[in-house]
Amino acid sequence: MPTWLYLAHSSQFKKPGAYQSFDIAGFPVFLIRGKDDRIRAFHNVCRHRAYTITRKETGASTVLGCRYHGWSYDTTGRLVKAPQFDDVPGFDKSKNSLFEVHTRTTDQGMVFVNLKSSESTAFDSEVASSLSGVSRIASLKAKSAWVAGQTLSGDFNWKVGGE
Repeated sequence: MPTWLYLAHSSQFKKPGAYQSFDIAGFPVFLIRGKDDRIRAFHNVCRHRAYTITRKETGASTVLGCRYHGWSYDTTGRLVKAPQFDDVPGFDKSKNSLFEVHTRTTDQGMVFVNLKSSESTAFDSEVASSLSGVSRIASLKAKSAWVAGQTLSGDFNWKVGGE
């Protein structure tokens, strides 16, 4: 069963359009803070030709564009521009938004994602309740600041990386 994975802290996304890219077991995704202040996750592929949307690890832009044919998306993943498709019969921009990944942000500002395709309602029972008992996390606040992090790459599971 796919599970909830911690990816980032909300303080890493200071303004609307701030994004961070990740590779989760071969699936490219990115987190972005919307103009509505909500952090969302999307598969990092354009709906037209599956080209990468965010090429940098971190950045900021309220409109993200695919360099292949110029399709552009806003911070909610909505397709806002599709050059040369305005006159294509039957083409509907609203049906070509980015594929959203299930995202939850805890009261402490921890951002989790779940790659499961159907809506997962088990976040509270799987994650939130277990975090409440961890003293270090209990003292964390949404307004806390992310200071530093480290990326480990290798042929091992997450438990070895954490140790």
